[in-house]
Amino acid sequence: GGSLLLAMYLYTLPHTSNGIWTFIYTKFKLIYNHSMKYIYKTAFFVLLLQSTIQVYANSQEITFDVGYYNYEETVDGDYFMSDESSPAFISLGIRKWDTENIENRNLKWLYTFEGTFGNVNYESPGSGTMNTNYYKARLENYLSYKFEKYEKATPFIGLAYRWLYDDSGGKTSSKGHLGYDRQSEYYYVPLGIFYDYSSKLNLKAQYNLFLKGTQNSYLSTASTAYTDLVNDQNSGFGIDLTLNFKPNEKNNVFFYYRYWDINKSETTTGTYADILVFEAYEPKNTTIEYGIGYSWIF
Repeated sequence: GGSLLLAMYLYTLPHTSNGIWTFIYTKFKLIYNHSMKYIYKTAFFVLLLQSTIQVYANSQEITFDVGYYNYEETVDGDYFMSDESSPAFISLGIRKWDTENIENRNLKWLYTFEGTFGNVNYESPGSGTMNTNYYKARLENYLSYKFEKYEKATPFIGLAYRWLYDDSGGKTSSKGHLGYDRQSEYYYVPLGIFYDYSSKLNLKAQYNLFLKGTQNSYLSTASTAYTDLVNDQNSGFGIDLTLNFKPNEKNNVFFYYRYWDINKSETTTGTYADILVFEAYEPKNTTIEYGIGYSWIF
């Protein structure tokens, strides 16, 4: 047996939704790990069940925030493209962060659930500019513990899921390139601490240990001749800081900063018109988010 080798043909698909697609004749390779995908999906549904149960407990907070968002990709260290909020992202959620009700030497489940919508400006030297919509959700569960000698500090470890959908399919950039829809999924372990400076001021400092990322690029939304692609991301990290000010028993004002640094994905293979075979990968990227929010305790 053997492979069919053809002369090299190079073409770049318009990068209008955070991926770099270099078309090269090659033999087909399947690199997606389906068993790991099943494990992470199962963990997500366990998280969802846990948070649903927590909703019926007391000391919940309804959250609302407005924030800035910027996503940027680089290829070999050089700027490739960016998505920037225009003008801002709006989020609505529910969380349970009542560390003051945790008794010494006791474990307690806390959580965050949040949905986000925003308009973004896409910009790339090669593809031009485009305006599109982002949809985002975040679910984090934390197992917290309060030490008897350190009442102000409550460390935690958890499991979390982040989902994002880029609705660029059917849109055209300023240079005439077609956009395509993209779905991003992160699975990670939040490691951090709640620290109470006083009864009115506390900090949540969190490091996100990246487990797995999955990027689904729906190229068929640009042209039905393309097959859709799945790229695995295996390394990266995140940081999440939230400063909370509690003027009274029912209200909170908070400021947040979030950062993601994700390395280049594995390469996967797709086809065009069932004839041409190409390889594609997701470039190294960073995400920065910061904003201000309000929460009502009920």
